[in-house]
Amino acid sequence: MGIAHDPFGDADAYERPLGGFRPITPIDRDRGPIHVHAFGEQRVLQGQGAESLMVIDQHIGDPRRREAGETGVSLRFVHQFAPPPPNPSK
Repeated sequence: MGIAHDPFGDADAYERPLGGFRPITPIDRDRGPIHVHAFGEQRVLQGQGAESLMVIDQHIGDPRRREAGETGVSLRFVHQFAPPPPNPSK
């Protein structure tokens, strides 16, 4: 069984006509027994908001728990719009 389409190709097709997307700093950190890895691209919108496309992988990072069978992986593709920061003068 294979992937019916290329999700990264879909992201490229979306980003190319809009322009302005730049890589974000990848995230690699542990939250208790869970390891989180995230990467993606972002562009700044008018008004200083942002649009991001990210891939987030979460899995058990503790070798003992993995050996015991906790091998599940959560993989998310995220399309996020962040509002501009609040304007304290208003």
